[in-house]
Amino acid sequence: MDTEKISKGQLTLLPLGMQDLTRVTELQPSDWPDITVAYNKYLNWKSWCFPKKLVYKNYVVGIGNIIHFGNSAWLSQIIVDQNFRGQGLGKFLTQQLINEIKNEVQTISLLATEDGHPVYRKLGFADDVVYNFYRNEIEIEALELDASFTVMNELNEEVYAFDQEVTLESRRKLLDANQIGARYYYHQKELIACHFPELGDGWLISKDQELGKQLLIKQYNRKHKISFPQSNETAMDLLYSAGILPYRFAMRMYLGKKINFKGEWIYSRIGGNLG
Repeated sequence: MDTEKISKGQLTLLPLGMQDLTRVTELQPSDWPDITVAYNKYLNWKSWCFPKKLVYKNYVVGIGNIIHFGNSAWLSQIIVDQNFRGQGLGKFLTQQLINEIKNEVQTISLLATEDGHPVYRKLGFADDVVYNFYRNEIEIEALELDASFTVMNELNEEVYAFDQEVTLESRRKLLDANQIGARYYYHQKELIACHFPELGDGWLISKDQELGKQLLIKQYNRKHKISFPQSNETAMDLLYSAGILPYRFAMRMYLGKKINFKGEWIYSRIGGNLG
């Protein structure tokens, strides 16, 4: 479709379906991970993920997704066709997504790109914490794993509770869907750390700094990238001491009640869609 001036009254927000994945691929930003993979997952996680498309004259001009975790929700992969940018469609699409979920949750979160940040501020989102992004430019010498930790691979109620203690979100369904390869680290029967290497960038949380550093190095060397909130000074200091500096930053933002999550325990985020 050729670029033309769009009237907001001609736009419709509709559920996105499998038949729209080709169009999702066409909207892929060049510097983002594969969004088609993400949207395919959202379509299969039907009870708690709600992908949407913004339609103008039967043409998809934008997409976005809502992830619902009980009292909180995340907005993710909000994209407007570059041929239709500059008309306020990003702001309009985000507001429509907010309207879809605002009466069901206390908090709506997102991770803002540099372009998206001023748009979200205008919609009432407040800054929370900056996330640092690192590339694997060099291999970091691995630290020996403390032998006093017991490693388990069974997802259980302790894992759900620990994840909720860190995030203050009820994410049982997310963990259930991504437990392949996950490892849980115990010390004297107390759960200390969880590592889901295949969940996004590799979800890694630890209440023990030394164990967190050991697992961060393992994750960094394996995935060739890593991101975490600046509230985790232990992780930042580790990479800085290895001569590794962040190459970009993104702001976590929230609308509604602030979630006082434990960012200092997060050694690797999931992704821009889940913090």
